[in-house]
Amino acid sequence: MKLHLSLGAIAASQLAASVVVQLVVVATLGIGGHTDALIAAQSATLVVLVVLSSALQNLWQPRLAILNLHPEKWRSALCTQQGQVLLLFGGVAGVMLASRRLWIGLLFPGFGFEQRAMTATLVPPLLGAMFFGGHVALLATAQRARDRFLGTEIASLLVSLGAIGAVAVLVPRYGVEAAAWTAFARAALAYGITFWLADRPIPSLMSGWRCSEVWRQLRPQIAVGSIYKSGPLVDRFWTSQAPVGAVSLFGLAQTAIGAFATVLDRAICVPVVPQLARLAERGDLVALRDQYRRCVLRVGLVSATIPLSLLCLHPLWGVLLRSTLHIGPAAAESIWLMCMLLTGYLFVGAAGSITAAAFYAIGDVRTPMMISVIGFGFGLVVKSLAFVWLGLVGLALGTSLYYAINMAVMCLLLERKLDARHS
Repeated sequence: MKLHLSLGAIAASQLAASVVVQLVVVATLGIGGHTDALIAAQSATLVVLVVLSSALQNLWQPRLAILNLHPEKWRSALCTQQGQVLLLFGGVAGVMLASRRLWIGLLFPGFGFEQRAMTATLVPPLLGAMFFGGHVALLATAQRARDRFLGTEIASLLVSLGAIGAVAVLVPRYGVEAAAWTAFARAALAYGITFWLADRPIPSLMSGWRCSEVWRQLRPQIAVGSIYKSGPLVDRFWTSQAPVGAVSLFGLAQTAIGAFATVLDRAICVPVVPQLARLAERGDLVALRDQYRRCVLRVGLVSATIPLSLLCLHPLWGVLLRSTLHIGPAAAESIWLMCMLLTGYLFVGAAGSITAAAFYAIGDVRTPMMISVIGFGFGLVVKSLAFVWLGLVGLALGTSLYYAINMAVMCLLLERKLDARHS
């Protein structure tokens, strides 16, 4: 319990710092074309980061957790892992950099010429942040596999706090580009600290290239993840076609709710993931089921407090946002309503990771991927229709509906899979 509380407190502080960075940028520049361009560029690079790092984490965390008792084998596996990270993220970043004007036009068709040009300018430093972020994510996974949770989280918190001061000083002088370069410096510094905490594993390009089993399993995960994890890009596609500032408004609501989801995931679910792999290795599926159920229940109970808190804050919401972000009453009310409607996404964004981890622990990679792909198609239709009918509010409502149905199906099939294995 002490570990969960510590992780929760650190994750909450870390995510709060990340949100404050965004708020400082918005408060300094105002909601408009420049902030829309920043959020659009961040969304594209973050989706790629999540797709690639999640696929690698799903494959490497069970391996590293099992090798935890064999230090030499564990370190060799980590060097191989880092070699794969270097090859994968370096190659993808190079392709995205060279083709950025093409995919910016395709993903954000509602942007004018100036917004597209600004987005293209912000992409290079954010791709650098993506590159280092991939290494940080996988080094953190390695630390969790040997039950070392606090070091990387504390390091990330300290770097995030430093980023607040950087954007507060640099953005008023150099504009939105300073925010992008601060993100790059933040990720690079986090990598340096995490690299040291993980005992300085030198990436092995040769062994990473030759690890054919992981590459073979990685391809379908990346292909599928590129579909169902690209939800934020669908959101940016539609919001880019709304009035200027809509990308920023919806992005702020998603950032706030996503931050809460990340806190819950790290505090409640992350410490349990290595345990699931070990329970599955021992064949104790009863304990595995009990662990994942408790995680889902805890996340659900805590998630329920967020909309209640928003309701209590509603009378002060407009004053608070107008005084901090300098936005009008209509925009403040729009952000509040979208946060309320995105609480379904909050619960699933946190609890969904533990159900997927349970599938991976028992060696079933196919089922969660297929559910997510089919669910993404359903969600694409629902969110698109909702946006056409109701605008930003409809997009938020459609997002929560899609995630809730996806989670229900995932849990149902997991229970059936465990029943079949147990019998």
